Amino acid sequence: MSDLDKDSKYDRLDKVLEKSSDHLFNNAELDELSQELGEIYRDGFRHQYNRIFNILSMLDKNDSSRIDTVAGNIRAIYEKIQDSESHGEIAQQVGKLYDHVKLGSIENTIYTQYQPALDITRGRSV
Repeated sequence: MSDLDKDSKYDRLDKVLEKSSDHLFNNAELDELSQELGEIYRDGFRHQYNRIFNILSMLDKNDSSRIDTVAGNIRAIYEKIQDSESHGEIAQQVGKLYDHVKLGSIENTIYTQYQPALDITRGRSV
């Protein structure tokens, strides 16, 4: 896969994650997102955790609950496609995506809880 193809897939994945942060999707929206993720992960594309974390960090600037919404939508898609033999490799990659989004959510929660203490330690007033 060329770098141009990878960049295009990352752009599409960025848009999927941003879109899925708006609200929990209904079945039709989940089907649409599932199809989009299938096209992204086709041909052996694999995302990198640091790219996912960067996207999530940008989403969190406005509202930390957006990351949980992304996780809920990705989990719902994963549950829909995990039993389908025709989506085996795609389901595996979507499962990893869900895991990485969930890890980002946990990291964000921990950081948010400890940020005031970190600020004090660094000599900044809270």
